[in-house]
Amino acid sequence: MALDNILRLSVVGQWNAAAEIVNVFHYRPTVNNLTPSPQGLAELWESNLMTAYLGLISSANAVQKIVVIPAVGNGAGYEIPINLNGTAAGDSVAAQVAPIVSWKTGKLGKSYRGRTYLPPCSEAAINGNLFASFIDAATSFAEQAMVLESLTVPFYQLVIASYTLQEFNDVTSAFVPIYPGTQRRRRPGRGS
Repeated sequence: MALDNILRLSVVGQWNAAAEIVNVFHYRPTVNNLTPSPQGLAELWESNLMTAYLGLISSANAVQKIVVIPAVGNGAGYEIPINLNGTAAGDSVAAQVAPIVSWKTGKLGKSYRGRTYLPPCSEAAINGNLFASFIDAATSFAEQAMVLESLTVPFYQLVIASYTLQEFNDVTSAFVPIYPGTQRRRRPGRGS
């Protein structure tokens, strides 16, 4: 299961008009012999997930673009400029405070699970722990992200890609913990 047909989708955003924040997702086509299309995946992600993704982000933060490239090799990529602010009302929490989506496959071990540190949410979504309404919205986003469909035909499956093992595994479930994580590298002055 080499990474030849895997596409790497990056959602690039900005926190408080300063630090860049990038979320990366890996997808594979679900139809046998379908050549992966960076443009098709980018457009499908934008149409199916962008509204839900923006709903998780404070209005002080913005999504600038979606970039899709092959996970390996030098194939052509595709970029969609977005330039939209998050739609969650309220001030943003600190950049290093990040709601988490934990991705699981059917296998055990670090190479078979993933984690997405979402961009900073609104202060209205957290009071030490994330509020149930935010967890519900983040869980809904995660469930939609696992299989991207168009006209009820699944086209792309979210996968955990291991560059070390040169293999991928389908994501079978997602979990949003009640407590946010800390993304240390998001602290101002620490790089991105």
